[in-house]
Amino acid sequence: MLIRRTKKLYGNTEAAKFGYVQFEAIRQGMVEEGHSRGYVNETMGRLVRVFRWSASRGLVTPTVPQALGMIESLRKGRTKAPDYDPIRPVEPEVIAKTLQHLPEVVADMVRFQQAVGCRPAEVCMIKPCMVDRSNDVWEIHLDQHKTAHKGKQRVIYVGPRGQAILIEYLLRPANQHCFDPRESEKKRRAARTAARKTPPNAGNKVGSVKTKNRKRPPRQSYDTNSYRRAISRACDKAFPVPEGMDEDQAAQWRKNHRWSPNRVRHTFGTEVRRTEGLEAASLLLGHSDLEVTKIYAEKDRQKAIAAARKVG
Repeated sequence: MLIRRTKKLYGNTEAAKFGYVQFEAIRQGMVEEGHSRGYVNETMGRLVRVFRWSASRGLVTPTVPQALGMIESLRKGRTKAPDYDPIRPVEPEVIAKTLQHLPEVVADMVRFQQAVGCRPAEVCMIKPCMVDRSNDVWEIHLDQHKTAHKGKQRVIYVGPRGQAILIEYLLRPANQHCFDPRESEKKRRAARTAARKTPPNAGNKVGSVKTKNRKRPPRQSYDTNSYRRAISRACDKAFPVPEGMDEDQAAQWRKNHRWSPNRVRHTFGTEVRRTEGLEAASLLLGHSDLEVTKIYAEKDRQKAIAAARKVG
């Protein structure tokens, strides 16, 4: 989005002439669109890094990123950009009600998150080749994850609850994503066929009605956006808008009753901290310190395995 926005406004502007005026126009546009202060600051920081990289390659003079880096970030209370509340856990009963309206594959993704506390992006990327099943607590080793660029290793520890969910999704090629939207669509069609009331010898032949040129054919894997959208649709079904609400009230109702998959991770962390302690929650969530020594690394691993054996 950042590159598209910059190109749209200043695609014909020389990079050497990109300064405060251009920077502020892009930033203010994001504020007017309702983005949070934190998101705007983070995005504009990426733009500065783009120019810094360009200067390191001799594409622009160093004075450009130096000048951009001197621009103050948006400060709390001094901008129209909102500050959103911290992410809160989602109540288990709310999750349970939503699960009833989710496709089977997506519902299992949520259940797996509940069991192991992984990030939404992590559950989307799991493949059989990543899963080490040599011990009673499985280990999923991720190469690409949120803190990989900092040199951190991310291991998801999977106890009995998580194993019971994941096991059926491992029966596929080693490099295929476990949670596959194409599989979800196939199961949805099968469920619709099973619920069909028209006799097989009447009406359209089963499987003959197919949407041609659909805008978004199923991909090989979910991403955080498609995963979140599936949950939002299920929330709308689980918590329908009461009759009599106007358009604005209905929009607010839907906003209040939708939850994001990242909140499931917070629910997991809250519960594990309550039952197993802060250290166990930190280890299972992958909040390890980059400077942990090799002596303590194995000790931490054993603690994480012990906790996963109980809660995961």
